[in-house]
Amino acid sequence: MLLEPLPVDLTLAGVRLLGWLREVGGHGILVAEPNPPGWRERLRLWVRHLLLCRAVQAGLRMPDGTEVPARSLCHGPDTGFAFTPVANPDAVLEPLLALYRSGLLRPSAFIPPVAWAWWQGKPDDTPERAIAQALRKWEGDDFTGSHACADDRWNRCAYDGVLPAADAWQTVARGVFAVMTGHETTIGDSAPDTGIRS
Repeated sequence: MLLEPLPVDLTLAGVRLLGWLREVGGHGILVAEPNPPGWRERLRLWVRHLLLCRAVQAGLRMPDGTEVPARSLCHGPDTGFAFTPVANPDAVLEPLLALYRSGLLRPSAFIPPVAWAWWQGKPDDTPERAIAQALRKWEGDDFTGSHACADDRWNRCAYDGVLPAADAWQTVARGVFAVMTGHETTIGDSAPDTGIRS
């Protein structure tokens, strides 16, 4: 069973979030993606998950009085992932909104596809591999035919085709992805029964 969309109206880091939090039910937030989820799907669900955690801490309940779990699940075609409860969601959400706001004012060192490739390379364990993956994402890969982020029209305009200094974008990438992936768990390919019937 899904709840009616939950109203959202809060201001953090000089940014006002105004809208609705949807797809909330007895399993928390449950979404399905037709393709393997990557950085875009994770960040999108992560922000919604933080809003869910705020609502749960404020006493969100199902109509029968049971608690809504502070858990968000994303199912892809094979496997998926889930986000676990965040104790202080505002402390996580505020720097994300500050990063968003700064990106509206000037080019940000945070280039999500490059940052995500670096983070997936496990920079704390294998820093050379992480950098190599980030550079392949920036420069493109003829072998796999992957798109070069450097060729993106916006990136050419913002960075003149030059990847920002590593210490700048790596610091931002760590700030965004470390907490997010620290609350991420892998789930199998069988989606839970939501109780929704066609």
